[in-house]
Formats: sequence, structure tokens, C-alpha cells
Amino acid sequence: MSSILLEKQIRKNWTDLYDHFKPKSFDASEVILPYSKLTEKFIYTGNEKIPFNQRNPIYQLILKKEFTSALKEIY
Repeated sequence: MSSILLEKQIRKNWTDLYDHFKPKSFDASEVILPYSKLTEKFIYTGNEKIPFNQRNPIYQLILKKEFTSALKEIY
């Protein structure tokens, strides 16, 4: 068997193997969460005290934009 044919055969075998084991797509619309089984540690209550300058920069940006747009509506 020539090296080109051998290479093609090996590539096909690896592709078939990958196709067999590759992860299937995930549809989140079919997920069911058993809320009765969740404990309080999994539910965010918002009682954390995080200073504004230590929050995520994206959160800071969103909050600043909301605040400035609210000020523009008032004045």
C-alpha cells in the first residue's frame, strides 16, 4: 500500500472515531430544574456587599450607562 493511501486510510479512521465520540449539541430549552431540590446556597439572594470598584468592569459600565440615561430623562 502506498504511503498516500495509507495516510488517507488513517485520516478516515481518525475522522470516523472523532465523529463517533464528539459531543452532541445541547438544547437548553429542554432542561428541567428541580427547584425543590435546590438548597439556599445555590440561590443568589443579592446580600453580598461588593464595593463598586471591585465589581466586574462590564457591570460597572452597564450601571453607569443606566444611571446617566436616567439622569438625562429627569433633566
